[in-house]
Amino acid sequence: MRTGALPPSRIAFFGIRHAISLDIYVNRLYRYINCSNVAYLTALVYLRRIQILDPRCRLTYENIHRLYATALLLAIKYHDDEHYSNKFYAHVFGMSGLAEINELEGLMLSLLGFRMSISQGEYYDYKIFIMNRQAVSSAAVLQCESNMPISVA
Repeated sequence: MRTGALPPSRIAFFGIRHAISLDIYVNRLYRYINCSNVAYLTALVYLRRIQILDPRCRLTYENIHRLYATALLLAIKYHDDEHYSNKFYAHVFGMSGLAEINELEGLMLSLLGFRMSISQGEYYDYKIFIMNRQAVSSAAVLQCESNMPISVA
């Protein structure tokens, strides 16, 4: 790999800039996916963890939809008793199919070091963060600016 090149794990999450905003995208997920509110919040924790583990990992307009969808998928599988098939999620997330979602799921698990649990403190910190900003949806927390990391501090 040449110096400065992104490793395959990060390249996989990049795509084209979505035609719909993150707000609309998250509202679509909320409408079609019957999951707990804990899963939506946990997905944010996972995204922040990835940024802490690898500060070069940035949330951009080109990757935020895929990163959030994949984080949500992992959170649903970890926290919720019932969930749909990956084929269903691939369709709702707007991904090309089962192979893509399976690849992204594996890559994110690896980026997280397979650490899926969140502490009660992490949960409440993010819940308070969202409530303080009077977020209508989790998308309001992810005020994604090109090449700028999210910050919870």
